[in-house]
Amino acid sequence: MRVSDQPDTITLVAGPPPGTPGQTENAFIDDTLATLSKKTPSGTRVVRAASVRDIDLELGKILHDDFRGVVRVQIVGHSISGMLSLGASWIPDCEMQ
Repeated sequence: MRVSDQPDTITLVAGPPPGTPGQTENAFIDDTLATLSKKTPSGTRVVRAASVRDIDLELGKILHDDFRGVVRVQIVGHSISGMLSLGASWIPDCEMQ
């Protein structure tokens, strides 16, 4: 892969963990994902992430031992001051113990 073919930016958009019961739609996040997917410049990837593990897997697809480019990471998700919850926003409070 040539450096010019490598993505400049990877945008990780929060998503519900697989198997999340109940309603998982979030209009803001879904609209953001749709907008970013339509207006994505060449060299940018937009993917869903529900956990830090998902982020690791997506970055692992790009950052190989022979990678010599530069990647910027942008995370779009739910936040509370000092916390980025990603998929945890879809987990009921009673299960967060």
